Amino acid sequence: MKYTCLVCGYIYDPDVGDSDGGVAPGTLFEEVPDSWVCPVCG
Repeated sequence: MKYTCLVCGYIYDPDVGDSDGGVAPGTLFEEVPDSWVCPVCG
């Protein structure tokens, strides 16, 4: 499942992850830590 930020429209793609946010590729959005914030708008 992809997550779309309601504020800025950023799309979290689990195939890509968020290397700057410490989320490895292949991490489902449901497994992303609660401390993670949108890398675009925070």
